[in-house]
Amino acid sequence: MKTIRIDYLDLATSAAQRSWEMTEGVFHYRMAANPKFDESGLQEWLSIWMLSRTNPRNLRHSLLNFFNNEAIPLILTTNPSNGFSIVENIARRGNELGVFSGIATSTVSKLAFTLNPALFNPYDMRVRKGLKAFLGISIRDHDYVGYMDHFNSFTRYLGTSIPQSVQKSLLEAHINDSAGVSVKINRISDKYLMLLGGFSTDRMRRDAGS
Repeated sequence: MKTIRIDYLDLATSAAQRSWEMTEGVFHYRMAANPKFDESGLQEWLSIWMLSRTNPRNLRHSLLNFFNNEAIPLILTTNPSNGFSIVENIARRGNELGVFSGIATSTVSKLAFTLNPALFNPYDMRVRKGLKAFLGISIRDHDYVGYMDHFNSFTRYLGTSIPQSVQKSLLEAHINDSAGVSVKINRISDKYLMLLGGFSTDRMRRDAGS
């Protein structure tokens, strides 16, 4: 393993906090209150995650029904001990039904994250590259189980590397946030690995409101 870059950690922390407060957390709590999409809500969610292009309009009605009637109930009732495989199963099922134009692991993982951010993390190309750079491992395409195993290994390592003062500030900043500090550390890990995987620091500064 490599050492943690403090400049990346600072930027990742700022970007993670802002993303959670402005979009990710907002949608999580909205879906927690009513775990079902309507057409406008689905469009907003796709736009937030920049998934509109990979989920074309001619498939949106089918996607809406698939999410509401199959994917969301499966994710909400999955056993945490084998929860990661449900993402792979739903992605394959959606492809078989013609809801997706391929195996949409990224899309399904982001839905799972929105519903249960304590368990799932978005599947992302930059994060995969970051994991390879930091851990020296390669992850097969659409291997979400392997992806999350390695991501959680990194997150545990990062959690021991984040100063207690930073963890305390995260707790105080979100004292009424039921998602908890562990979700915030997961999000910091995600942003850090994105940077390590080649994501633009200038763009992340904009994302962080800098």
